[in-house]
Amino acid sequence: MSPPAAAREVRVAFGDLAGDYRGKRAAIDAAVARVLGRGWFILGEEVRRFEDEFLDYLQRSHDGVYASIRETGELTDDTATVLKDAIEEFRRGFDVGGGELLVSADDEDEQVEPTDEEDIDRETVVRRPPPPPAAQD
Repeated sequence: MSPPAAAREVRVAFGDLAGDYRGKRAAIDAAVARVLGRGWFILGEEVRRFEDEFLDYLQRSHDGVYASIRETGELTDDTATVLKDAIEEFRRGFDVGGGELLVSADDEDEQVEPTDEEDIDRETVVRRPPPPPAAQD
């Protein structure tokens, strides 16, 4: 049976997740082991430590941003831009454990190249209209 005329094909390409994992395997496996060992899957110690250390960093290094958000309760476009930059700065120095940084020097220098067309596995998603409601007697 062919799809209805209104159906359309949608293609979604993904990067090289396996290659990315291989490059960070030790850090990812260690983090997963810590999370599984503690039984916290959502908002556990790992996230709490990141948030606590980021707040401390923000208060020390970007107090104007922290004070602005705290005093006004608002996040202006300018404040959001400074906050985004602060998050990137913090991520570069955040130790995920065992001396492993969240963002390594390799990650910073790495240029992401588009995946070659022939290396992309394709899935097809077809949107079909719902069936008409059943006739009522």
